[in-house]
Amino acid sequence: MQAQMLAQKYIVVVTNPPYHNKYNPALKGFILKQYADYKTDLYSAFIYRCANMTKKNGYYGMMTPFTWMFLTTHEKLRKYINENQNISSLVQLEYSAFKEATVPICTFVIHNWRQISLGEYVRLCNFKGEDTQSEKLKEAIMNPFVGYRYEFDGRNYKNIPGSPIAYWIDLRIHELYKNSKLFLEYTISDGQNKTGNNEEYLRMFWEVENGAIGIGNKWLFYAKGGGYRKWAGNLHEVINWSEEAREHYKKDRVARILPEYLWYKKGITWGAVTSSLPSFRILPENATFDIKGSSLFLKNENTYMFFLAFLNSCVSSYILDLLNPTISLQVRDVRCLPIKLATGSLIDQIKTYTVTNISISQQDWDCNETSWGFKQHPIIIFKKNISRIAEAYINWEGYAERQFNKLQKNEEQLNKIFIELYELFDVLVPDIPNNQVTVCLANRERDTKSFLSYAIGCMMGRYSLDTPGLAYAGGEFDWSKYQTFLPDQDGILPFTEQTYFEDDIISRLEEFLKVTFGAETLRENMAWLAESLTMKPNETPAERLRRYFFDEFYQDHLRIYQKRPIYWLFDSGKKKGFRALVYLHRYTPETLAALRLNYLHELQVKYNGEERRLEQLLDAPGTSKAAKAEAAKQLQALRLKQEELVAYDKVLTDYANRRIAFDMDDGVAANYTKLEALLAKIK
Repeated sequence: MQAQMLAQKYIVVVTNPPYHNKYNPALKGFILKQYADYKTDLYSAFIYRCANMTKKNGYYGMMTPFTWMFLTTHEKLRKYINENQNISSLVQLEYSAFKEATVPICTFVIHNWRQISLGEYVRLCNFKGEDTQSEKLKEAIMNPFVGYRYEFDGRNYKNIPGSPIAYWIDLRIHELYKNSKLFLEYTISDGQNKTGNNEEYLRMFWEVENGAIGIGNKWLFYAKGGGYRKWAGNLHEVINWSEEAREHYKKDRVARILPEYLWYKKGITWGAVTSSLPSFRILPENATFDIKGSSLFLKNENTYMFFLAFLNSCVSSYILDLLNPTISLQVRDVRCLPIKLATGSLIDQIKTYTVTNISISQQDWDCNETSWGFKQHPIIIFKKNISRIAEAYINWEGYAERQFNKLQKNEEQLNKIFIELYELFDVLVPDIPNNQVTVCLANRERDTKSFLSYAIGCMMGRYSLDTPGLAYAGGEFDWSKYQTFLPDQDGILPFTEQTYFEDDIISRLEEFLKVTFGAETLRENMAWLAESLTMKPNETPAERLRRYFFDEFYQDHLRIYQKRPIYWLFDSGKKKGFRALVYLHRYTPETLAALRLNYLHELQVKYNGEERRLEQLLDAPGTSKAAKAEAAKQLQALRLKQEELVAYDKVLTDYANRRIAFDMDDGVAANYTKLEALLAKIK
């Protein structure tokens, strides 16, 4: 009966087919045999099947993801529809149109007849929310002249490479494609890398030793997309580029490797998956890429600045949105852009703006610890002869604002140039909103936290006030690099709620501030830092800063270093009896013994002394009831901490006796598990 029904043809066919592309072996075999041209997703095979179930001059209506309208993998389906049928009506919904799921949905009716080519379309992509979608659709039905309803001749789809269902496209774009070369004629795209096992072959650059990164070394920078950022940046990861690893990429059936003629070649890269506008950046010579950091190379490197500027222009974004408005920006989409080349002095203008934009973006990127090019914290760079952090921050704030405004103005000038070049005056405006400028303005709280992190780095020896950039990230420790401010002797910093150690974090911070800004303004600078973090009533600056290090710093560190921390927090447990920070690159098999003998045992002695003081206070005849209650509360808390330390000491002793060593090439995740019972959880 079911087979009989499926074999019939109908005047009208209506369905909401299943969306599914993780086929089991039986279904995969069936799809490949019967629907090979429509195998990308089960719903696309259903579209084709429903088309064949519909009588001539009949209609079929469906609701499916709208990915078939744009993605390369559905091109054969679009070609079949465009050559044999006509889209009668289509409504393209916004991602959040349904509360139950975030899915890119469209609903459409296709007429199984080719003579009629005009279709009616409603584009709801810019209207957020379920209720808004239905309201706007009703409005478009009642009023055919609303700005988001379109009438489009389906015969025009073939003008655009890949025939995307870009019904809202300006007819001038069709003329562009008829009269212009495609970007692919100027570019090289020849695969990408795939390790087959990212956990084994990829690291964040700060996980491995400093000297092991770069051309000719074991590790090479690896572009994997990242967030919305133009011109430069978004390089955190490194790939194992040793000869042994490269042989694996060549031979493994899952892995692949870029052809050798493209190794160490400057390119243009972008994030393959984006929820916002596309953004394009330099791919430097000391980097390679994978599919998430899609990249291409130019046949003529002299055109590099022109094409990078064009790709980051509003003209490029506009056309790419026509080609593929999904969150997956494919290499083919980029290479199918129509190109109108500038000439004469215009080329020089574009190059000047682009070189400046790259420089501004790179400088901004290098202000972050997690940049390979980081030298010093901006507050240190802009302090000059100033003795107050507040004034140094104002200098930095002003500089960051000028850079931000300059980049914004340059991008707007480039937009003007390309709008004129492409003759899209009444379609696009050159203005760049602040949220599309991808360098940072100063932010007091964020910059204070990063300054405190930099201070920790100087205390640990990762950075030196005398040596810009990384002073130590593996290898032999060179004390001669540290003249102005000496790092901690053993790379261990205790985090305590009171001053119990000579290298107490607040004592070390005060020493750092005296060296960098002078002893005379220490109190003022401590106050400015504390006030940047929001203080509790009656809290002193030292108390606020101690609370930040003790309770908040590590979570900030995990977030900034993407859960691959370089400073590890040894934590005794819920009572917070013992906490100490250890610099990963200064860890040795002797570190745990030093942590136990010099810090844990010393803290137990301090706690014993504090317990005796509280017991004496409780026994003193002149102690008030309120004071006794507070002392009893503190004593109980101390005893619970002591119990925690006794248990922690047993575990620490066991680990110290094992003399555990690290191989830095294994990465943080693997090495962290070796001491997991001693460390704060990574959340």
